[in-house]
Formats: sequence, structure tokens, C-alpha cells
Amino acid sequence: MSVFTLDLNDSGISVFEDTRLLVNSPGVAVQDGCQIYMGKDAQRRSRLFPTQLNHRFWSQLSLDHISRPLGNWHRYADIAHAHLQAISVQAKHPKEIILAVPGSYQPEQLALLLGICRECSFNAVGLVDSALAACVNIESPFARMIHLDLQMHQALLTRFEKVGSRLQRTNVLVLPSVGLLTLYDKWARYIAKECIRQTRFDPLHTAQAEQTLYNSLNKWITGLHQREFVNVEINGHSLRLNRQSLLSATKAEYDNLYKALAVDATAIVLSHRVAGLPGFALKVTRPLLLPEDSVAHGVCQTATQIRSEHSDLEFVTAMQCPQPALYAANDSEQVAKKTHQQASTVGVTHILFHGQAYPLLFQPVEDVVEDVGEYWIATHVPATRNGLSLDLISSSLSDREEKGIACRILRSSDRIWLHIEPGSESAFTVHRQNGHEQSNDQLHCGDGIVLADSGQQLTLIQVTGH
Repeated sequence: MSVFTLDLNDSGISVFEDTRLLVNSPGVAVQDGCQIYMGKDAQRRSRLFPTQLNHRFWSQLSLDHISRPLGNWHRYADIAHAHLQAISVQAKHPKEIILAVPGSYQPEQLALLLGICRECSFNAVGLVDSALAACVNIESPFARMIHLDLQMHQALLTRFEKVGSRLQRTNVLVLPSVGLLTLYDKWARYIAKECIRQTRFDPLHTAQAEQTLYNSLNKWITGLHQREFVNVEINGHSLRLNRQSLLSATKAEYDNLYKALAVDATAIVLSHRVAGLPGFALKVTRPLLLPEDSVAHGVCQTATQIRSEHSDLEFVTAMQCPQPALYAANDSEQVAKKTHQQASTVGVTHILFHGQAYPLLFQPVEDVVEDVGEYWIATHVPATRNGLSLDLISSSLSDREEKGIACRILRSSDRIWLHIEPGSESAFTVHRQNGHEQSNDQLHCGDGIVLADSGQQLTLIQVTGH
């Protein structure tokens, strides 16, 4: 029987059937004359009708009256009900659903949410902290864990502690100064200034031009997440964007997030929304990057612990992990250190390059070459006598026909190491996470392979849920 999950984040309310995404609808409503639009349709009109816009009905879910009603909707709960009703229709009315909700929701908000679900024909059979669901499958050498997520108007930092095989929430911290809307608004203003500087065209001069900019903003930010420069076009005007310059516009917000994560002996877990911020994960020590379906995956693995036969659902903030923990709180420091070494070696799953995580396919597959901008990563993985290998191919885009194997990452059952091909010794160096060289080429999470000709680094990371 399928498990349906509603992952409630106002930047995109998602419904999953098991781990298959059915619906993703941002918490936005806008009125255009007699017509009210919801979700992505509203988002595409949000700059055209700024006085008839509401995107706080989930973050401020309540029976409070809003200052500017939308049609017959006078309260935040009215808009939330309409949005959830539309989502139910798009998801084809699942019979039962488990709600994964941010830890920032207060008891009265949870009660109101359950009432809205009943009116929308959503039969909620479980209620769980979404960060807990995302983290319950993570194996970590540490007893403590921090999960960082972004909502539309704020960031949410959730702390967990693992005792034996039980993961329990210990604290929820709201960072109201950092939200996706703030970041995107600042990036939009930076791009507008660059457009004026490079082309003398102001994309914020008219509502239509501003909407055009915002409609393309996510695509451009994704491009700058993957590479240093992107070429974009706004209303027929071409310009070139630089990632480092873009990030200067949100330095204060990034610094606030980094400060919140500056905790020793703690596993740092980043939601896919945080992991998708351009350049952000590069300055986090050994982050665990979660995929988009991490909450749904966790719910599927622990559904029996979350489900309840009673209509008065308990908000689940602690659960038994599906698999034994790698590190229990009463273990000695030496055991923890040894476990961490094993986990950080065998647990490498991806290479992080230009802000994009590329999977290490440690299995025999056909040639797959992925364009990562200035260099190529090819995951040609032939079986070898000593294990399986990954070929890293370094080649400029202007010379694609002369690609040659420069080094290989090899993996056996207990370690991963770097093998540099003869003649390419000067092309790559290994930067250790602990700051000093080791006597062998064994690689761990956080280690980097530095491309000598450009100084750019490919960082070994672990992405959970894969």
C-alpha cells in the first residue's frame, strides 16, 4: 500500500506517493480582477499585482483577519483552505496522508491545520516534524545533529540528539531575517543593477519587465549554483552574471546561516533548498546534502511509528531510526573517532563542483558525461580487479574531442582512494579536510581534489537518501 506524504513548506507544498512527487505548489495567492490564482500560477503574476498578493497564509496560519482580503477570503485560514483544496484535487484525493510539518508550528496552528485537512477531504493519519522525517535515516558518527531548512520568510534550524537508535528533537530555532523571498529579492535587485550597468535597461522600471525577471530568476540562480558565470537575457537585453558578485548581495544572510551552523562535534544536514543556494555548501564543514524526497523517504521508512488510529493526532518529534546508529551517546571518544573515519571514507557518494553535486557511480555502467561548466566529469566505471573505478576527465569545453583520463577514484569495500595517471601528476593535488597531508591517497568526506591549472576544487561529499 502506498504511503502519501504532505510536506508542508510554504516555498512549495509537496505531496508524494511513496517517494514520487505528485504536486509542488508554492504558498502564494494573487487576485487579478475577479480571478484568484494559487501556487505557481499566482507566482507568475505576483509582481503584476503586488497589492493583491498574499504569501503569508501558511507561515501565519491562523483565524486572524488579513489587512487586504482576497475575494471572499478574509482570514489566513481561508486562503490556506483554498490552497490545500486545490492541492488535494491535483493529488487526486489520496485516501490517507501523513502530514510532515515544520517544527516552528505552534499547537494551535497544528490543530487548525488538521481541521482544514478534514474540510479538504484529506484524511490525516499522522503528524510528524518534517526535519525529523528528513533526518531519521541519516547515519552519523555524532550524537548531535543540526538540520537547516529554508522557508519563504525564514530559516529553520532544528537540533536533534541521538540516544542509542532513537533520534529526538531537542530545539527549534527560527531565523526570521533569512528566507527564500529575502534572498531572491536581493538577487533580483543585484541583477537589475547589473542590467542597468551593462545595458542601461532597468528591468524593474515596469511591472511586466519585473515579472519577466522574476519568472526567470530561479533558472539563473540554478545556473550560478553550477558555474561561476552565466549569460542571461532580459527583454532582449543580454548580460553576463558572476556568482561571487551575486553572493555579495546576500553576504549578511549567508553569514547568519553560517553562524548558526558553527557548532563542534555535530552533523550538519542541509535540506535540498539550502543545498541549492549558490556556493553555500562549499563553506560548510562536511555537510550532508538531502535530496528533495528526503522527508517522504523518511516518512515511508517510519510510517508505522507516525500513523495513529485516533483523530487527535500526536505531533511526533522523536522516533526510532530504521537502522542501528553508528554512534551512541555513551560511546567513548576513541570509538566515535574510529566510526567517523569509517563513515567519512565509505560514505562518500558525490563530488561537489561549482555548487552542484555529481554522483559517484560505483557500478559498471555505460559512459555518461555530465557538463559541469569549465570541466567535465565522466562517470565511466569499468569493473577492476581491486574494486570499481570512476574516471575524472579534465577538458576545456573548447577542446571536447581531446578528452583523456587524468585520474581515477577507486573504491574497495573499506576505502576510497585517488589514482593519478602517469603524466598527470602535476594536474591534481589533494586538499585534506584536516589540513595536512597523509602518507597515502585515501580520501574522506570533505577532502578536495584541486585542479592545478585553475585552482578549482572538486570536494568529496555524502548525500543521504541515495
